[in-house]
Amino acid sequence: MKISVVCLAGLLIFVSVAQADIPRIAKINNLSGKVEVQRANLKEWIPAKLNMSLYVSDKVRTGKKSMVEIILDDGSFIRLRENSVIEIRVLDEDKKSGGKKSIFRLPVGKLFSKVQKLKTPDSCFEVHTPAAVAGVRGTEFSVFASPELFTRISVFTGRVEVQAIREEMEGISPIILNANQSTGFGAGEIPEVRPLDPEDRKDWKTFDREMKQPYDIEVSNDIAMEQMRQSITQNLKDADYQMGKSLVDVHGNRVRLEEYLLRPRPEQLQFLILNTRENRFDYASSLYTFNKALPDNFSPVVREAIKGRWNTQPDYWLTGNEAKFGNHYNDYMNWVLSDGYVEPGSLNNPYWEQKFVNFVHTVNGIEKIKCTNLNMPSSAQTWYVRDESGNLKPVSQNYTLPGFSFNCDPEKATSMAWYKYEDGTWEQIEFYVIDDQGNLLTWEKSGKGEALENDNGEVRLTASEFNGRDIDVVYSPKILIDANRTKW
Repeated sequence: MKISVVCLAGLLIFVSVAQADIPRIAKINNLSGKVEVQRANLKEWIPAKLNMSLYVSDKVRTGKKSMVEIILDDGSFIRLRENSVIEIRVLDEDKKSGGKKSIFRLPVGKLFSKVQKLKTPDSCFEVHTPAAVAGVRGTEFSVFASPELFTRISVFTGRVEVQAIREEMEGISPIILNANQSTGFGAGEIPEVRPLDPEDRKDWKTFDREMKQPYDIEVSNDIAMEQMRQSITQNLKDADYQMGKSLVDVHGNRVRLEEYLLRPRPEQLQFLILNTRENRFDYASSLYTFNKALPDNFSPVVREAIKGRWNTQPDYWLTGNEAKFGNHYNDYMNWVLSDGYVEPGSLNNPYWEQKFVNFVHTVNGIEKIKCTNLNMPSSAQTWYVRDESGNLKPVSQNYTLPGFSFNCDPEKATSMAWYKYEDGTWEQIEFYVIDDQGNLLTWEKSGKGEALENDNGEVRLTASEFNGRDIDVVYSPKILIDANRTKW
């Protein structure tokens, strides 16, 4: 299995080489009753599951007294009522503009939707029925389509543009529905603006009440941020070295950056990074565990121990290394190397080498990839990855994941890796090198000489398990440089 581990400023991140577009997906966020999914180009319907990923051309249907809630990567929600069918027609993203297009077809049934405000002019969110196209730009509305091709569209907040379609597929002039307005018409009929139907208003209030829980969580965002921060920073007073500064990330958001070098136990050294932005808190940690307690003047020992290869038997080496990235929503990714030891040299290889027996990568506590004999030659290693049912299975050395992508800009200091597993889950890692103003640097000018002290790395992690959220960590190598001048 071809996976390489890259160490950058004490942080472990995966990279894999391949070329592919990064698809948008939808996800089942909640469901009750009988809910089924029909995958693209397949005839059979399979039971829907919580957190199941949905792709373009997939269909979802609900039975009697059933419902399903679908969430998009931008935070928009669709709730499908009973006896309904929805098809995902388009989930596109323009990589240059950031514009996102989300188009769904509702042949029969009823849906409610809360659509996040679209950020670019080329973005769109549309629901198609046999009689109409409803397009929105950040609003709350419902769409009903009957088997007799009757369509009713109701708007509760925001605006919806309704384009009726004649049976012979000729378009007619669209109408605009504002808040508390609706329209109802059949195929080929001309829609008219009407007051909101009392039944729709009642149904909407029920839907809105059911949807309150996620938004109530947002209201308590500050509490969650503070709790997460306190749980991570309770031992920072014992830091051997610390640094802090304010800067702007690559997305234009102001960040308060704090970095610490800690010794949680005598044989450990931890590099801790804290990022505080408006309404969010992110962190990263790289924990090194050595074979015995480090001396008070640990700098030269650490420098020597992390080399990984020596001419003679070393006094210190790593028995474990864990890298973890997280946010205050309790989303996290981590990579763990354990049971480390030193292997003596031989006639064919005179060097003493660092080895680890076990490796595991998890997302929100779910194991994605692991190896139980990493110390063996690559041909004898046993790797495990998630299969279609979400269980780990052993794979051959030549196995490749269903989706791989690694793109590195030839000039600008940025790269992106993406992985898709057999169960449909995925993860993405973006890396940037920026200055304190958030400007993206070039590879030529980054990481050289004195300029390294002013460079910052930024790692953004997204995954299907994050429900549209992300982890975004900015860090500076300056703390390591300064620590080297004073301690190392």
